[in-house]
Amino acid sequence: MVKGLLVLFGLAAIFGVIVLGASLFEYYDRQQEKGAELNFLAFEGEWSWLDHKQFIQVSKYNRGTRTRLRRVVLDKGRAVYVRMGDDYTYATTVLFEETCPPLAVISTTKQFSDGTYKTLTCSANGDYLSHSAVWNIPDLTLNWKEDLDGYSWNEYFRSWNFDVLKRERTLAKAI
Repeated sequence: MVKGLLVLFGLAAIFGVIVLGASLFEYYDRQQEKGAELNFLAFEGEWSWLDHKQFIQVSKYNRGTRTRLRRVVLDKGRAVYVRMGDDYTYATTVLFEETCPPLAVISTTKQFSDGTYKTLTCSANGDYLSHSAVWNIPDLTLNWKEDLDGYSWNEYFRSWNFDVLKRERTLAKAI
């Protein structure tokens, strides 16, 4: 009887160690992924988490005087950035990690309403493609969805909190 209890206790301990090990590995793996998200295409400034649950990151640029936000989707190799202009417009950019001819401008088959073709622009180093849009609306709550010949994204801005950008623009008006 005692021997049976010791075996049962031993099996329970082994099971507990396995479960604990798997949990720690999953936690470590997620922490590594979060670090990779913060370092993804982080060529200017240091990124930190603004909202972990929504995966929104924040960073300063322009010598620390301006704020920008972004959401990284590692498995798609893409990041969507948002800045606010002095006139409260939202400047949005999507970046795709992609090797491309430096400074190349690529016309896609997609067109704007005026008939001009939408473009993707390669970075100076040839390590990513970008596409930008400016939104002159009071609150950016739209769904920015595009497919530019295989480079696609679907960013739902309603889940983003832009208060940090709005406050920064308001404080910049101080006399």
